[in-house]
Amino acid sequence: MKPVFIFLLFLGASGSVAAQDQLHVSYGCAFLKGVKNTDPYVWPAGEEAQKIVNDICKVVGIPQSFDLRSGNTDNAYATQIEFNRIIVYNPVFIKNFNRDAHTQWAVYTVLAHEVGHHIANHNFMSSDPKVLKKQELEADKFAGSVLRSLGAGYDEAKSGVETLTDETESQTHPPKSARVAALVNGWIEKD
Repeated sequence: MKPVFIFLLFLGASGSVAAQDQLHVSYGCAFLKGVKNTDPYVWPAGEEAQKIVNDICKVVGIPQSFDLRSGNTDNAYATQIEFNRIIVYNPVFIKNFNRDAHTQWAVYTVLAHEVGHHIANHNFMSSDPKVLKKQELEADKFAGSVLRSLGAGYDEAKSGVETLTDETESQTHPPKSARVAALVNGWIEKD
């Protein structure tokens, strides 16, 4: 019983079981890989994640109009279902990512990256690897700019992306070195 209680608290359920829904996600842009035809279970986002996305939107000067959910995905992604712009994140992934990056800014990197996909109105249905990789770099650059605006130092800003273990590129994501460079460019250009 104790592990279930701890898990519910971590998800942000304040004293009661949070409402659970299942989404059908046809396409999406994830922090670590592509998303296609998945049916995650989702719950209301935790207070910390909500605060971070609110901070990101405030510094960019836009209203927080995203449906933010925690869920049983393996990292975090942005998607759109009908007219609803959705960000789904795995709280355990976020916790471990922050731990591995040794900074609180890692979670800001992930969530700013996903907000960036929505702000840039990225085409989640594209199957062209060049388009997908370009979109990922744009989202990383946006995250770097947001991190600088929120007060992250140079090393803090890039530590999240540097934590990625996969150095190689995939069909959907550029290599880690390109992602770090995009994030750093966003941080530098924020002057």
